[in-house]
Amino acid sequence: MRKAYTRNLTPAQAWKRFIKTDEEIFISNFYTEKHPVTDIKKMCKIHASELPLAFEYDGILFAQDQIELIERLMVQHLENYIESKGGIDKLELFTEEELDAMMDATYESIMNILAERAGISRDRLGQILRNESENRTKE
Repeated sequence: MRKAYTRNLTPAQAWKRFIKTDEEIFISNFYTEKHPVTDIKKMCKIHASELPLAFEYDGILFAQDQIELIERLMVQHLENYIESKGGIDKLELFTEEELDAMMDATYESIMNILAERAGISRDRLGQILRNESENRTKE
């Protein structure tokens, strides 16, 4: 495990390192939730609080002051981005259906790459994953 590196980060660097998605997709995801979040600061607070879990697999640890710093940098970045576009109403936000279609396309692309690397058909990979999922459910 290693501590997240946050020294001297600019808002844009923090966004690129810890968000890894387009600003309009990020905002759209919050707007389309069951209980929509429309406040930029709240979006950033929620996302920043989830960083330890999101980076757990990579073995990266976050101190509370780092999470708070990243949250502030995210807010700054989004506010700068929104201002550069001429306001929130000028953003090209996505509907829930469009976000779902993007996720489906990404899923299919990943599955195709996995099947190709494993040297099996896409259908066979799907069968293997379904069987594995059923076995885990039984345990």
